[in-house]
Amino acid sequence: MRTHASRSRRSRGFTLIEVVIAVGMMAALIILCARLATANLQLANGISQQQSQNTMRESFFDMMKMQLTSLPGNTRMELIYTKGVQPYEYTLVLQNVPLAFTWGGVERIAKAVEIAGVKRRDGFINVVMRYYENPILADEENIADARKEAPFAEVILMEDLRFFEWRALDGRTMEWQLDWDLQGRMPLLLELVTAQGAYGDEMKQVFWIVPKVSPTTVIRSTGMNQQPGGGGGGDGQPGGGGDVVIPGGPVGPGGNSGGGRGPGGNAGGGRGSGGGGRGR
Repeated sequence: MRTHASRSRRSRGFTLIEVVIAVGMMAALIILCARLATANLQLANGISQQQSQNTMRESFFDMMKMQLTSLPGNTRMELIYTKGVQPYEYTLVLQNVPLAFTWGGVERIAKAVEIAGVKRRDGFINVVMRYYENPILADEENIADARKEAPFAEVILMEDLRFFEWRALDGRTMEWQLDWDLQGRMPLLLELVTAQGAYGDEMKQVFWIVPKVSPTTVIRSTGMNQQPGGGGGGDGQPGGGGDVVIPGGPVGPGGNSGGGRGPGGNAGGGRGSGGGGRGR
């Protein structure tokens, strides 16, 4: 009887409390594993995103360095910013910098490029490059048409910037300026300060602008240095490209033309005698 009772007690299974405890422990383990997996995924995504942002920033710096060091002498530059609530929105315009590329399967040439910081609703800034087929900066010839043309292409270069700020160094006064609109003159240096995301470190990049002479200035100076009549003659006299022959030659006291010596002054070289008679 005792053996049968002990066997029946062993075969009746777990109690309800034991099952609840086991299920609770399994649920806790599953939640812990899920949290660890989620944290690992977030960390991996954050690292990947940070690497992507660093790559985009370095690519942008390399592109700007290449463009600013190879600007032609007749480049027009304008740097403006919007005053108000920070962060400010800076816009850098480069004109007379022809860029040929293919857009939408069609070969296009951009004569003006605009690099602008566009503020979003959440306060972060996207860096946008706009391409224009015609000049957009005002000058003496196209004041009425300036800033009226829409870009034919627009590309986002960087995203989620806390700030995107430019400064220009004037090579004559050696002072930093937040804007630049001087025609016919380029700054010596451009400084760009950026910060990625809400907690990203501040990054500073300085771009050297190689001084170059405008082709228009060279043509004007060459035209001013040229004198009428071609080359110059001897003894500072204006020349016409060759010897000037005066009909008859100089006339001496003896009366006839020539370059001879003495009163007769003959051109034939005779001493004291003229070409047709004797000088008195």
